[in-house]
Amino acid sequence: MSLFSEKGFHETSVEEIAELADVARATAFNYFPKKSDFIQEWGSRRRVLVEAIIDGEKLEAHGLLVLLTRYVHELASSHSEHRDLTRRIFDAWVQSGGPMRDDPYLADLLGSHVRKAQERGEVRSNIDPDVVGHLCRDAYFGVLFHWLRGPVEPFDLEQRLQASIEVILIGVLSS
Repeated sequence: MSLFSEKGFHETSVEEIAELADVARATAFNYFPKKSDFIQEWGSRRRVLVEAIIDGEKLEAHGLLVLLTRYVHELASSHSEHRDLTRRIFDAWVQSGGPMRDDPYLADLLGSHVRKAQERGEVRSNIDPDVVGHLCRDAYFGVLFHWLRGPVEPFDLEQRLQASIEVILIGVLSS
């Protein structure tokens, strides 16, 4: 990630990555057969950290809005702290076809939280949790895209993500 941040994704070679990791080029390819696999690993590690925070704080017991608010906070904090790296990784992800061929892991994860909230009676019974998960995922990536394309001092990412999630939840939460 430090090489991607410094040089850019496409400008960084697997040889440079292997050298920095102090492994042979072939070893790097054993773990990451395609350079785009580094992007997947970066995203996966971030999701694991956020999920650990949510699980550790037992946020599910506090309701869907509290849980998603914390989720958004953690993601936005990470992106804001490393905006240049996020921009480079996001650009490479889009260029490699990520949005079209990625597994909908984030949508599935969010949908599972919606499903649990529905079982607790927090979400209307006629709502499809998978649709809500995809809407939240799409809102997240849409807001992130606009934030990354914005000026040097962009809008408040966390605030915009939170507003998007709240708009979606207005339509699904029980009264």
